[in-house]
This record gives sequence, structure tokens and C-alpha cells, in this order.
Amino acid sequence: MLSTTLYNVSGLSLLLGFASAMETFCGQAYGARNYKLVGVVLQRALVSACSRAAWAECSLRHELHVAGHPCAIAAQLQQTNAQLVRACV
Repeated sequence: MLSTTLYNVSGLSLLLGFASAMETFCGQAYGARNYKLVGVVLQRALVSACSRAAWAECSLRHELHVAGHPCAIAAQLQQTNAQLVRACV
């Protein structure tokens, strides 16, 4: 339950925000026939989403340990969160 909550707060909400912004910008650029800008927006969104996913994978264990969770639980939550993020991206 804790892992799903952390995933929804740290991963899914940010990816949904990136997707919503990307949809708006790409629609505007495509409507203006600025196809180069569509590619630039898609590339920037992909880099931002992947860097966020990588950050979540790397730092989750430390953040949970600092918050007072036992190391074994923090490691398991990080592993579950990493699987959820990889499935999303």
C-alpha cells in the first residue's frame, strides 16, 4: 500500500502532468504546421519523464530510511516502485 501511494504521488502524477502539457503544446505546434517543434516537445517530455523515473528509482530507499522505515521495508518498496515506474515508462 505504501509503495502504491508513493508511486502515485511521485511518479504517476508527474507523468500525467507531463503528458497533459505535451498534448497541449504538440497540438498547438501541429495545428500551426510547425512539425519541428512537435519533435522538440516530444523529446523534451521523454527526457524529463525518464530522468524523473530514474531519480525515483535511485533515491526512494534513502528517503524512506530517513523517514524512519526499516531498511528491509525500504528496499522492498524501492523494488516495487521501480517495477511500477518501468511498467509506466
